[in-house]
Amino acid sequence: LRPLLEAHGVTAYLSGHDHMSQLLHDNGVDYHGVGGGLQLNYGVPHRAGVPQGALRGEFSSAVWPINPFMGSFASASFTHDALTVVHFDSDGRALFQSVAAPRAQR
Repeated sequence: LRPLLEAHGVTAYLSGHDHMSQLLHDNGVDYHGVGGGLQLNYGVPHRAGVPQGALRGEFSSAVWPINPFMGSFASASFTHDALTVVHFDSDGRALFQSVAAPRAQR
């Protein structure tokens, strides 16, 4: 998928169901994992495969009932000038965000 996103000048990719919330930025593309529904994962088992410096935000912790947070969610705002994605914890507190301008037409 990554080569297609880069070849077509995609600004951001949003996906879900990973039991965590994360933001990666690599080669001009923001990757948003928005999947911290009820239970959050206990960690990032594939962290070694993440390119150096790409991880911009992560929210995961012990699985419920130990975890005091009951998930996470994100909002996306689209304007002519930018895409803004904000990740929140279950209490609505902003965790991290990205603001990305549209990429140049190819």
